[in-house]
Amino acid sequence: MRRAVVIALMAMTALFGQAAAQSVHRIAAIVNDEVVSAFDVQQRVALVILSTGLPNDRQTQSRLQPQVLRTLIDERIQMQEAQRLNIKVNQGDIDRATERIENQNNIPPGGLTNMLRRRGVTRDAFVEQIKSAIAWSKLVQGRLRPTVTVSDEEVQQVVDRLQASVGELEYRVAEIFLSVDSPDDDEEARRTALRLIEQIRNGARFSAIAREFSQGVTAAVGGDMGWVQPGQLPQEIAGALTQMDTGRISSPVRSTGGYYILLLRKKREIGGTSVDGVRVKLKQILLPTDAEDDVTALLDQAAKMRERLDNCADVEKMVETLGSQESGDLGEVQLTDLPENIRAAVAELQPDQISVPVQTGVGIHLFAVCGRSGDQPQESKSDSVRSDLGNRRLSMLARRYLRDLRRDAVVEFP
Repeated sequence: MRRAVVIALMAMTALFGQAAAQSVHRIAAIVNDEVVSAFDVQQRVALVILSTGLPNDRQTQSRLQPQVLRTLIDERIQMQEAQRLNIKVNQGDIDRATERIENQNNIPPGGLTNMLRRRGVTRDAFVEQIKSAIAWSKLVQGRLRPTVTVSDEEVQQVVDRLQASVGELEYRVAEIFLSVDSPDDDEEARRTALRLIEQIRNGARFSAIAREFSQGVTAAVGGDMGWVQPGQLPQEIAGALTQMDTGRISSPVRSTGGYYILLLRKKREIGGTSVDGVRVKLKQILLPTDAEDDVTALLDQAAKMRERLDNCADVEKMVETLGSQESGDLGEVQLTDLPENIRAAVAELQPDQISVPVQTGVGIHLFAVCGRSGDQPQESKSDSVRSDLGNRRLSMLARRYLRDLRRDAVVEFP
């Protein structure tokens, strides 16, 4: 049956190319005795084009149809399982999801329905997609989430590894995951990945494509994985990331469970403390230099001066003694806005601590941190690690669950 599904999906592009001349009520697939019509496919294609920004032409519609049909089949399977388990989606769930989508896209309240109508998309098509996503989320959270456990030892191992990785690179990554349930599905999944990559490179938004087609747990947030380190990822994915430039999209990467498409948004050097959002109040002592000065002697002088400074009050007194206009209060600054060498010197300092001497083009500096805000508490870091580990395991369980449902489903293509 699975081979028949793959063969049928491969043939869908040619089949739907003649859709305009056929009835929109033609059956595209039957999923456990439930019909997916050609009209359903056409409406979802229009919805995908609207959400992704792809050109609304016949070629795009034709290329999207096989991917959309597979998605609709999965949604029918998911909804059927949710109904079997008596999982309900009420109007409040749909209204909240609609409001969230409108807010994310700067659409006035209630304006989404009019936007859909102008693009020839019925509200029913949109609602069916939303209901399926909500029902599957409720099923996964209610049935699978309680089975996920992450031990304190596992969390501490990751925290220790993060702390030991200071100075290495970490990556801000987004993903699209396409599952491969059996060897018969492999080639079709790879071709689907190539089509999605082509669509993204032709202007489709990566996040929108991820929301529509990714089968990973990050699909709901546009594929965003956050900041990750190579050691947290499967070897194949880590290897691909380390070879990528910022802003680039990978070729399909085959790993456990299926194919990944990766978008490398940013990369940065890992610090002992995350500096995102951290602000510091700084004072400095500056020993100016010129071409004739003995820099080594000045560095030694600054190091000895540092030994006599215990806090910011001592720095203020030293500034008065030196009478230097360049020394004094620098105000509050964002750590990420500081030059790299200065940031490295003060990133780990707590209030009333003094940096090692820092050499710049104007002289030798000593920096005192006189206030600090925005740090992530250690317990929050542990909570973040625990959440990340749990979500990865939940994603794996959800993929296995859907894989088993697919294998048991009877899918026909009249």
